[in-house]
Amino acid sequence: MTNSTNWKNSDSARLPQGAWSHASRIALMNNGPADNINNKWRKRARLAAAGRFPAIGRNDKAFIKHVRDVSRGSVPVLKLEIPHQTSNFASLRGSIQRSLIRQWAKARRRYGFELMFPLFVHKRGTPFAYDSREEGTFQLQAQLLRESER
Repeated sequence: MTNSTNWKNSDSARLPQGAWSHASRIALMNNGPADNINNKWRKRARLAAAGRFPAIGRNDKAFIKHVRDVSRGSVPVLKLEIPHQTSNFASLRGSIQRSLIRQWAKARRRYGFELMFPLFVHKRGTPFAYDSREEGTFQLQAQLLRESER
């Protein structure tokens, strides 16, 4: 698997042939300088969890199409980048986390990509210990993984 997060802005636009998969971060959870103004990413995540904003954006769809067009036979994978996106994810309420995972799982089936489930997350710079069982994300992901095998 290649980490092709910067596929638009680098040589990774020429995805290596023969790789099983190419992975990129989920655009919804990006938190660049413009996105940190007024916690824009957080607002979008809440809306996406409620089904009122796309959980998979234009950049994600473009990446999926690019992998299919340029690296035939490779699987497009979307994931949360460590540590920034996993920290953002961990800072959301458990109900929002679970809703986002469900939205991403639906989008996975609709758009034909694999999702690297966020099996563990953390908040950077804090002594916070993330308990995926307490948040309900562990059980949900295990259920969705079992359903995807059918």
